Amino acid sequence: VVGVLVDKNFRGQGIGTALSQEITDIALFDHRIDRLFLCPSSQKAQDIYGRLGYTIIGERGKLKRISGKED
Repeated sequence: VVGVLVDKNFRGQGIGTALSQEITDIALFDHRIDRLFLCPSSQKAQDIYGRLGYTIIGERGKLKRISGKED
């Protein structure tokens, strides 16, 4: 996935959060990927990913991670 974009007329309705959650669930549960890394493009994106359980693991590019397993 290169990015998740929501038309400005539809922002604030939870669409971006729902799309990001679905992408995360497909990766973790359908494809059994145990780690996802991303670089949020804005503070809003970072807030969305934070609500989905992503955590900061480094400052370079504001890299984030979520895992279906404990480290």
